[in-house]
This record gives sequence, C-alpha cells and structure tokens, in this order.
Amino acid sequence: MSAVSVPYFKGSKPLPALLILTLIFGTLDILDDLLFWGLSMDVGPIDVFQGIASGVLGSSAFHGGTATATLGALIQYCGFFCLLGIYYLALTRSSVLAHKPVLYGLGYGLASYLVVHYLILPMTAFHIVPGFYPAAFANGLLAQTVFIGLPSAFLAGAWKMGEAAAVRKSSEAGHASPTR
Repeated sequence: MSAVSVPYFKGSKPLPALLILTLIFGTLDILDDLLFWGLSMDVGPIDVFQGIASGVLGSSAFHGGTATATLGALIQYCGFFCLLGIYYLALTRSSVLAHKPVLYGLGYGLASYLVVHYLILPMTAFHIVPGFYPAAFANGLLAQTVFIGLPSAFLAGAWKMGEAAAVRKSSEAGHASPTR
C-alpha cells in the first residue's frame, strides 16, 4: 500500500486530520479498553476512565466519580493527539516515513507502546500491579500498535498526497500562460 487518504487534510494544515484521527482511533482504543477490562476483569467503565486519571491524581481518582472519569477520557484523547502530533512532526522532517506509511506507522505504534508503558507510565502516579499478565500485555501491545500505527499511516499518506498536490499546483501555476 503506497498511499492512504484522509479527506480533511489540506496541505500544510494537519490539525483537522489530527483531530479526526484522534477522535476515531482514540474512541476505538477506549472501546477496546472498556471491552477488555470489562470482560476479563469485570472492571466498570467509570473505573477504566478513573484508572487513566489516576496517572495524574493517584488513587484519589477512584473516589472522584464522574469528574475524574471525565478527566481520564480527556487525558486519553490528549495522549492520542500528542502521539499523532509527534508522528506528524517526524513526518515533516523525514519524508521517508511517507514511502511505506503502514509499515512505518505500525512500527511507530509499537515504539509508542514501549515508550508509554515502560517509560511514561512508571513515572506517573498510576498504580501498576506487579507481575506479568500475558492477556493484558498482548491486548495493550496490539491496541497501541494498531490504534496509533494506523492513524499515523493515514497521516503519512495524507501528507504525501498533500505534498504532491502542492507540487502539481505550483507546477501548473509556473506553466500557465497569461491570457488577454
């Protein structure tokens, strides 16, 4: 697959694409979390979101009701937006990422999993349960790789198409003859 299209990405204005991809894939990741933790550990939806908020608030997040659950949802979407924004910045610095968007996007998703779970989360107030849980590991790895990797690929494909359109437009403008 050489190009992936995002309809709302216009040239050098990536914000609409970043927001749309954050909303779509952030929501899919939240649904994955709700289903995985709900079915495998009988964790309620509010508890899932409060667990996300506990990264900032510590264990007091579990006593904050819907307010801390809402904060957890906002943190989730902000994190997605930041991860996609970082990939977009890397993309603008290295067009190599646009040549094989799915491969590099999924690779970025895998790298983001490793950074988030082994560097960022241990530095937060999030309570990490000791031990290794293969199902949680596999679900987290797959979800982060796909839900960060694929939108990164969409960004790369859209960026490549936007760059090609800009080149075509400037080329057409340079070859146009003035009419009288």
